[in-house]
Amino acid sequence: MSRINNVNKENWVQEKIFSLALFTLFTSFTFSFAADTAVLLLAHGGSRRWDQEISKVQKVLARQGYAVEIALGMADASSIEKALKKLEAKKPKRVVVVPLLVNSNSELYGQFQFVLGKSSEPAAAFVQGMRAAASAGRQIRSADGRGRAEGAPQHNRLDARVIKTKLALEMTTALDDHPYVAQILLSRAMTLSRDPAKEAVVLISHGPYTDEAEPAWMDIENRLAGQLAALGGFAEVKAFDLRDDSPRAARESCRREIRAYVRARSKEGKRILVLPHLIAINGIEKHIAKALEGLFYKMSKEALLPHPLIAEWALSQVKSHE
Repeated sequence: MSRINNVNKENWVQEKIFSLALFTLFTSFTFSFAADTAVLLLAHGGSRRWDQEISKVQKVLARQGYAVEIALGMADASSIEKALKKLEAKKPKRVVVVPLLVNSNSELYGQFQFVLGKSSEPAAAFVQGMRAAASAGRQIRSADGRGRAEGAPQHNRLDARVIKTKLALEMTTALDDHPYVAQILLSRAMTLSRDPAKEAVVLISHGPYTDEAEPAWMDIENRLAGQLAALGGFAEVKAFDLRDDSPRAARESCRREIRAYVRARSKEGKRILVLPHLIAINGIEKHIAKALEGLFYKMSKEALLPHPLIAEWALSQVKSHE
């Protein structure tokens, strides 16, 4: 019996050693693979709280073994170059560039592509909007609805040149209609909801600067609205944009459309839930409230951040490019 116990004990020890060896080999391989890939997070930047949330995303990726840097600003080439120089020291085989933006059809996304050398021409509407804002002495907000105090150099500065780097850059899409986005919006809606079958959800995004970009922008928004309707069982989910940096005629048209919809659904007896489809709450929600002034509705106090699924989305984007 003693001999059998000793044999069993030896087998147990060998199994543990083998398991530990496999675990060590697996983790070494995983982190070695991660070391081949670095990550650059691009974001407009906003309030201190918002910037802290971006740092949390960075930490989640770093815990997976990636070297991660953040570049804030309106496609600010100097900020991006500074971040990439830090990554160059890590000598990665590739850098996956993840833009923390709501929609890949935003002019800011297009400008990021140009600055990174992924597009041959700058985003004309972006440059036009930035110059118009500067000449008017105001700050343009990004299509994610954020901006610092007026006159903040980080956002008004236009450094529209192609960066210089030896690193291999791979740029992902924006958040778009990823299922994680629908899940986040569902969680925001359910904090307001009482009876989904009797509620109409109004999804409001910033929108693009130009008329030409709006159909593609709204195509993504409408697909996202469809996901949200299916997940939440709401009577209806309707997507709108504010066109908040567009000429006055476009802005007023959007506001009239939103108000008409809310009035009509209210008359039908539906309870109105408003979800700001923005990266973060930092000002544009006040414009949404103004557009809905005098109407009955409940609006979420949160945008996409803070939420852990944003970091999970970023991680999934990185892994899809390895």
